[in-house]
Amino acid sequence: MTEELSEASQRWESLPAGQRHPKNLAILVTEHVGLPDGVSTIVLQDIDYRNPTVTAEVEIPNGPICEVDVLDSDDPDSLAERICWAGEMVVDAERRQLNPRFAWADQHPAALQELVDPSIRLTGLQYVWGLPAGWVPIMNRLHRDLVAPELLGDYAVTSAGNKMSFLRVALDRYQRDDGNPDVWTAVNDRLRAAKEESLRTCDLCGGPAEGTVSFGITRCPAHAQEHVPGPGGATARPPGWRTPRRIET
Repeated sequence: MTEELSEASQRWESLPAGQRHPKNLAILVTEHVGLPDGVSTIVLQDIDYRNPTVTAEVEIPNGPICEVDVLDSDDPDSLAERICWAGEMVVDAERRQLNPRFAWADQHPAALQELVDPSIRLTGLQYVWGLPAGWVPIMNRLHRDLVAPELLGDYAVTSAGNKMSFLRVALDRYQRDDGNPDVWTAVNDRLRAAKEESLRTCDLCGGPAEGTVSFGITRCPAHAQEHVPGPGGATARPPGWRTPRRIET
């Protein structure tokens, strides 16, 4: 824990119970968390005063935005971890927008536009995210299976992307870790099924694929030669993203 976050935790613990609500937590954390240069945060609360939703918007002004929902179960450390992750993500998004060799799904006219399930959780700053746009439905179905209480319940994703033409997903931070072999057999079966489905699915548009082309790409006939921008086609935005906001001039 950094000195700044230690101070935030102490201030949070010292607040009266009536003041320890998500909005005050978000304000406190954003005052102390360290973010990359050029990244700012704003705390928003909706108008439902009985059960308000509080969100920390992490953004590069006039550029990419990542929304971080503040949960009732959050403490300064858990919220700061997600805000730091969001800060790294907006910097990465800005880099991709400036580099024509890369594109997010909403920047590519042929890419599948389905969004990644926002309840998928990534592991802090150590994740590797490169999920092709066409494989978002596969990832979402896999997540719905894994998050079931009889399997992993709460869990986090370490990496998701294309490895040698198929979907590879690595998991971490399982809520369930009782060593039950039946559970892990079921988990591995679902990971294997997702891998096999991805080998039959265009990683750009999500349509049926007939095989692979160079660079380990899995494509349908319509997009077999689609290498613009870059051989990777298009990457789905990570969970919790909105399309980048731009101010019109």
